[in-house]
Amino acid sequence: MLDWLAKKKGVELVPIGDAVAALSRSEPELDFVNRIYGTPPSLAEALAPYRAAGLRPWFELPPGSEALERELVAAGAERFDDHVTLAGPPEAPEPELDVREVEPELFARTFVRAVGAPDEARASVERWNARLYVAFVEGEPAAAGALTFHEGVGHLANAATIPELRRRGAQTALIRRRLRDAAAAGCTLVSTGTSNAISRRNLERGGLRPVYASTAWRARE
Repeated sequence: MLDWLAKKKGVELVPIGDAVAALSRSEPELDFVNRIYGTPPSLAEALAPYRAAGLRPWFELPPGSEALERELVAAGAERFDDHVTLAGPPEAPEPELDVREVEPELFARTFVRAVGAPDEARASVERWNARLYVAFVEGEPAAAGALTFHEGVGHLANAATIPELRRRGAQTALIRRRLRDAAAAGCTLVSTGTSNAISRRNLERGGLRPVYASTAWRARE
């Protein structure tokens, strides 16, 4: 992931002890480009480059990071469900719903509505460097998801469904389409991560299997 981020336009990598901070001022709400990778020496050192850039970072902490977790609790950081990384072969049947690779404007409009972000976040989402997909339910945009590639590995990212259109199979369709497109692009493996139990079940039904788990946090303003 860090090799790929090093080549991604607009992303800065800052060493912090044995950890690395990824920062992207142009994509402030995109988690994997604003995340601490590894366990930094202290919370203050980890937050310093983000505070200077006006960003709120995510943390994905492996087992053994209890001291930093205590600092995050004391600082009022938001803890998500445990973040699970999954991987598997890019194999899937045809999606049962209409899933299209779309232009950034439609993707951003769907994604922002799905995650409940303010409309002004669309401009940032439209700059994402990825293949962008929307699943349709009865002709209406229902869910969005992205697909990136690095050295033969596909990565499923940033999938979300508009609340009133959930439980209609949109995420399953998005997973299947992206797996098939990863295979068509020559990928031999696909990875992803989630902190959501429903998302994890969908991904496991798609043939991906847990590789490891970590705790997921986001710093306060």
